[in-house]
Amino acid sequence: MIDEVNDACKKLNKGLGVPVSPPNPGEKALGRASAVNVVLGIGLVAVGALSSLKWCAVLGVAAIGSSAVMTWESKRRRDD
Repeated sequence: MIDEVNDACKKLNKGLGVPVSPPNPGEKALGRASAVNVVLGIGLVAVGALSSLKWCAVLGVAAIGSSAVMTWESKRRRDD
């Protein structure tokens, strides 16, 4: 998924004449980012559940979902 997004961004940048290349994270970087997102997501869900800040719970669920996608992408890169 990251490769497809990077390819689309490269085409857009080339069409606009912008000399910017998107980052291409490796398996280890994706794994670390996934772990951080899970920890932050659990913390945000806990804060949202224990307080009246329900947006924290929503943001926490989004962070946990993001972590799942990064884990999937990391495994996909390992298999390639």
